[in-house]
Amino acid sequence: MMGHTHAISGAAVWLAAAPLLTQVVHLGPAELAAGAVVTAGAALLPDLDHPSATVARTFGWPTRLLARGIACLSGGHRKGTHAIWAVPITGILAQLMVIGGQWIPYLPTIAVVLAVGLGARGLGWTRSGVIANVGTFVACTGLTVAATLAGVHWAWVGASYALGVAAHISGDVMTTEGVPLFYPLSKKRFRGSNMPTGGLREQWFVAVPLAIVGVTLALWQFGAMPYVFALLNSTPAFAR
Repeated sequence: MMGHTHAISGAAVWLAAAPLLTQVVHLGPAELAAGAVVTAGAALLPDLDHPSATVARTFGWPTRLLARGIACLSGGHRKGTHAIWAVPITGILAQLMVIGGQWIPYLPTIAVVLAVGLGARGLGWTRSGVIANVGTFVACTGLTVAATLAGVHWAWVGASYALGVAAHISGDVMTTEGVPLFYPLSKKRFRGSNMPTGGLREQWFVAVPLAIVGVTLALWQFGAMPYVFALLNSTPAFAR
């Protein structure tokens, strides 16, 4: 699937899972909003298995270098990072960075900044080039630091990463290319449909519905649905 579809799916999955996550970790309005952003970015993480991928250019050479390392460890594009094991492994690694923040203060920030940058890149909000890459890094770091200073905690980042990767794999299963869910034990690719990546079917029957679901979930999670219903009831076209 295209980057923006993955990002939208990640945010929607986070908002859908938030009621369950609140049973484990406190999620205030700020954490809900931040989680949607981070999960949208984490949903692009599996595509860092290709140094030439769009998301590999997020921060320039640092993310390209990261992509080369991931490609070597995962076996190449759409292999290890698209296997079902990638979900818990990614979540655990991200959570270890959060826990490690007790001794290395900036570790949680790195995890958040990476996800935010990937999300912005996947949605097409950033461009390539040295100046653009530096600007993206500064903006993402500034937002993360500002959120931290405002009291946002990052205890949920591991779950966010796992949900994002799960959303990505689920989305790619729906495409004609499919994914090797049990790589390296099996190279068999699982395909849920014959939908081509980036086609009209993805745009209109996946991306648009996901966006609608995401907005609806956001309104519900932030308690805005009563105001929406009140507005609709006060509009003559809907009041009849």
